[in-house]
Amino acid sequence: MNGTINGTRIAGPTAGGAQTIELRPNPVRAQIVDHLARRGASRISDISDAVNSPRASVQYHLLRLEDASMVRSNIPSGERARFTPYYYLTTRAAT
Repeated sequence: MNGTINGTRIAGPTAGGAQTIELRPNPVRAQIVDHLARRGASRISDISDAVNSPRASVQYHLLRLEDASMVRSNIPSGERARFTPYYYLTTRAAT
């Protein structure tokens, strides 16, 4: 990963090459990444409890981290309504 989770630019893959996605500094986002790094794959409710933030907020930040290719889910986004997804850090976030 180029930069850090605390608001610097990171490169994300696109069909035509690399794109740059700007993640604004956010303490909840940093806590989510830290939690996933320490605990591994987790459900939104577990992450929400660990970072002491509402589930809707955690879900929003997970989507932004997913857009930046830092977090993935074991269930595709279109199927998440029927199942409980687990989120985990990608190798991009771990480096």
